[in-house]
Amino acid sequence: MKKILILLFSLALLTSCHKKGIPLFTGDYSYKMSGSVELSPTDASLLEPIQLDITNEIGNLQISKLDKKDGSVVVVMNAINGNLATATAYCNGKEIVFDEFEHRLKLTNIASGINTNCNVSVEAKGTMYDDNTIIINASFSGEHTYLGNEYTINGDDILMVAYRNN
Repeated sequence: MKKILILLFSLALLTSCHKKGIPLFTGDYSYKMSGSVELSPTDASLLEPIQLDITNEIGNLQISKLDKKDGSVVVVMNAINGNLATATAYCNGKEIVFDEFEHRLKLTNIASGINTNCNVSVEAKGTMYDDNTIIINASFSGEHTYLGNEYTINGDDILMVAYRNN
């Protein structure tokens, strides 16, 4: 009898599966996003590029299942400042890859007194750690008019960290 129990316990350990894909990611998270972007003038002969920080964004992030077959989820980012963004993403193992989506940012440069809002396109992918923390690396791109001048927005060092709410 003891051998049977040991065998059953061993089989249970071998066959127990860790969460992965959609079940691993679904749930409610708190997030913080930070980074910087560069505004490059479309007419470079007149103006210098401007380096701007993203005003640190914090809020709630919810991930819900869309389609189990293709691993798709819907991600809702609800920032404390009132901004809301939604995206479709795909889960595979401990990785999540977002379809490109739009997001509204507040950009600042304290030294020069710049404070402006803009819309950007976001490309992002992330990894789950310890089944409760998602680290997402993103890049932003777009166009923005500031003080009557046209700029291209580029930012490749955007970091978002989301912690699962228990």
